Amino acid sequence: MAEATLTHRVEYYALRGAVAALDRLDIRRAGAVGQWLGTLGYRPLGIRRAVVERQLRAAFPDLDDAGVARVARESYESLGRTTIETAVLPAFSRERVLTMFSRVEGWEIVERAMEQGRGILFVTGHLGNWELAGSYLAARGIPLEAVARRMQISLIDH
Repeated sequence: MAEATLTHRVEYYALRGAVAALDRLDIRRAGAVGQWLGTLGYRPLGIRRAVVERQLRAAFPDLDDAGVARVARESYESLGRTTIETAVLPAFSRERVLTMFSRVEGWEIVERAMEQGRGILFVTGHLGNWELAGSYLAARGIPLEAVARRMQISLIDH
């Protein structure tokens, strides 16, 4: 792993400070803050907006400019929401995570597989708050291993 630069350290501690300030929020309020940040990222800041809009046009050639802008804006909102929700999850107790779910379909399949002692391989797309699903599994006592790409700021991987 590469040594953390001064810039990485400043970014890391700024991020940790922001997350610590948000830790007192419930998941809905944290998500609302994240959605607002995502909106800022799309417009007025325009972080990678041209790239996102170009990729949406390529993926959905029948979508008009207003549709591309709508999907892009909603994607930024979703990314902001799930990013902040994920950042505050470590502060949540097991009970708090479990109460966030009113219904889980197919849980008996997980229980049967665990009873057989063979383990389970979950495969998920990078859609929605899949990190929350992992927190739910851990809260239910399912041991987890995850495969992920290293972060650009190496301190975050710890």
